[in-house]
Amino acid sequence: MSFLVGRRDAVWRNGALSVGPASAQLAGNAPLYIVHLSNALGLEYLRLARRRHQPVWVETCPQYLEFTSDVYKLENARNFVCSPPMKGKNSQDALWQGIRDGTISTIATDHCPFSQKDKERGREDFTK
Repeated sequence: MSFLVGRRDAVWRNGALSVGPASAQLAGNAPLYIVHLSNALGLEYLRLARRRHQPVWVETCPQYLEFTSDVYKLENARNFVCSPPMKGKNSQDALWQGIRDGTISTIATDHCPFSQKDKERGREDFTK
């Protein structure tokens, strides 16, 4: 699962997390609900929005609190494929801090189970 480790989704994902609150503010301070937050930098962007008194709610998922990107080094790494993928320990710690300080308002999941047979098809390439 080396294609998930070091995946470069952070650039566009964090870009969206910086532009989203700015766009919502331009739209008359529209409420914003962020789903599946998985990384520390994105959390900082959302803290900035809150400091500007924007109505922003932030959700993370149980997998980002329990696992880090180290799971993608395991033989059964295909069992941990999710979107966005797991991040490092720094992001995991930041998410826990975000829960403690109230920046993260929801822990939720859009449960999407796959059988072991389904996961086996994606052993070398999860896009199959």
